[in-house]
Amino acid sequence: MMMSKLMTRLSQWRRLQGDPAAAYDRFIVELSGDRAPWTVQSLRDMVRSLNPDLVFLMETKCKSHRIDSIKKMLDMHGLAVDSVGRSGGLALLWKKSVSVTIQSFSNRHIDASIQADTRSPISRFSGIYGDPETSNRKNTWELLTRLKAQSIRPWLCMGDFNEILEDSEKEGGNTRPTWQMRDFRHALDLNGLFDLGFNGDPFTWSNRQEFPNTIRERLDRACADDNWIKLFPNAQVTHS
Repeated sequence: MMMSKLMTRLSQWRRLQGDPAAAYDRFIVELSGDRAPWTVQSLRDMVRSLNPDLVFLMETKCKSHRIDSIKKMLDMHGLAVDSVGRSGGLALLWKKSVSVTIQSFSNRHIDASIQADTRSPISRFSGIYGDPETSNRKNTWELLTRLKAQSIRPWLCMGDFNEILEDSEKEGGNTRPTWQMRDFRHALDLNGLFDLGFNGDPFTWSNRQEFPNTIRERLDRACADDNWIKLFPNAQVTHS
């Protein structure tokens, strides 16, 4: 079985519980990928290597029953949102030791409360897949606002927003209209979300065309509110 949109980047954070000696690492791995045709075997190898608490899949292009077999293979719990034909499809997978309560989901998002263990505070994770159609992009920004209103827990929001924040986040092709970037910035500001930055390659998507037709963009990112940043002050995002 081939899952067409897998593997881009991982977000790592370190939580300190009282004594700094008690620090340990947690991972969220977000998988998408017009980037490369990743197989389920690749996914299994990556999960074994990184040992993530959460795995967010976008553009699975399959029905939820296909994800069920992947959950079993990885020995993880999860929720899947069906693709429509051969388009879309989301899944959130998590370790059985992690407490996850799904709050809401659609073909564009999965929202959940997360507790790594009984000693840990409850935080919130929203996996986002922004509408690829420019004319519908406002629906993604309205979704962020609705999600913001539903909880006051520390909030991490990450995924493929299908938009950039500034000109430097795109290389090649036509210049992005200013109003599109402005609307994205406004949506983040309105909902108290801050870009967590990144390490690694500045771009997360490519049209995979040869020069001079190459287009690369930073469409994927992790954002968090002030409460989440205070809870996980050493958070790092790596493009890989």
